[in-house]
Amino acid sequence: MENTEYLPLLEKKSDDFYLCYAGRSRCLPLHNYGPAVRPTWILHYILEGEGTFWLEDRPYRLSATQGFVVPPNLTHRYQADQLHPWSYVWIAFDGVYAAEYLQRLGLSRKNPTFSCEHNLALRSIVEQMLQHNCAGFTHELFLQGLLYQFFGVLAQSLPATCPTRGNGKRVDYVAKAMEFIRHNYSQGILIADVAEYVGINRSYLFTLFQEHLHQSPQEYLTNFKIHRACELLRTTQYSLQNIAHSCGYKDAVVFSKAFKQVKGIAPGQYRKQCINAGLKK
Repeated sequence: MENTEYLPLLEKKSDDFYLCYAGRSRCLPLHNYGPAVRPTWILHYILEGEGTFWLEDRPYRLSATQGFVVPPNLTHRYQADQLHPWSYVWIAFDGVYAAEYLQRLGLSRKNPTFSCEHNLALRSIVEQMLQHNCAGFTHELFLQGLLYQFFGVLAQSLPATCPTRGNGKRVDYVAKAMEFIRHNYSQGILIADVAEYVGINRSYLFTLFQEHLHQSPQEYLTNFKIHRACELLRTTQYSLQNIAHSCGYKDAVVFSKAFKQVKGIAPGQYRKQCINAGLKK
């Protein structure tokens, strides 16, 4: 690979939606990456040339003004064409809303590719990201804004080009379920309540979540509740009991067990780490 510029791994400042790293590359003929898995979402947009992308061994032949998105923890690889090797920009991102934003753009495990004619705009956004390769609050804000700009440009093109838009009813079910969870997570809701609100059975809801978000409804609900708990641990002095109730858990014991399963540490330890790292506001 030649002419590679990249913005290295960034420190996470938000759980909602955040940039992990970004870059731009002009590849040599037949340059390849993988097979590999990565812990975050990563999106490539092709500026010039051609190549092939494989997601779980399914090939996609792509060229300029097209792109592909790789979900976390899925095996993938890609290779530049021999005669017309591609150059591309890429962004890696994550957060509670990452899967939802992609789903609303029609991108999923079953539909990981897209077309977008705004070549210059996407190139410019990533180039601006690369200019903010410094620590500091100002750079963090610029990078967060540029990430949303990138997705805004995609949204201008994808509704008219993504084939999953014809499958809107299924997508609407997922969006409706996520909205219900966001508004009612603190009430101790169950997945049966979510399914009843959406108007489908639990089995079908499970299938749709796996298809579009690559996680079960219960996993999404738990992750969302723990995400909110992390915010309260970082930004308040509330007791664990109060935080547990605020996030839909009946007591601190059940909450602490769920928190440790997701984060790998107890909520009290998480709060101490945030204080020691200077993240507490």
